[in-house]
Amino acid sequence: MSNLRQKVAVYLGLTEEDDYGFDYDEPKSREAHTAATSGGISVDQRDPGAPITGPRRIEAAYDVVRMTPSAYSDVKAIGEGFRAGDVISMDLSGLTADDAKRMIDFASGLTFGLQGTIERLGGKTFLLTPKSVEVAASVRSSLIP
Repeated sequence: MSNLRQKVAVYLGLTEEDDYGFDYDEPKSREAHTAATSGGISVDQRDPGAPITGPRRIEAAYDVVRMTPSAYSDVKAIGEGFRAGDVISMDLSGLTADDAKRMIDFASGLTFGLQGTIERLGGKTFLLTPKSVEVAASVRSSLIP
């Protein structure tokens, strides 16, 4: 409440403006911010031998785990594989319509929560791709039923 009184008093000219003890810094430049967040080393001064991390690329169909669940209870194996970083191809043609819908809902939540992607390949086949994994177009086409 005293903050409001102080502002009103300053507005009316009864007192001088007080800085309330806050010391505001000028905004830093992008280079200074980068150096501060990278431990004082600018991007150009980093070790050239340090590995550059990028998306992992899947070039062969055998790197994709193919799952054909027969009941909704098989969802645990799909979740564990995806959390481990596997690319999962899910064929839901053996499930009832209700179980298939539940499985898609689960897979959608799983991929959203772990920042991955889910896409329909065709029919009732879906591809679950973890974050920072890229699947080659030739692999995608080989997974389409």
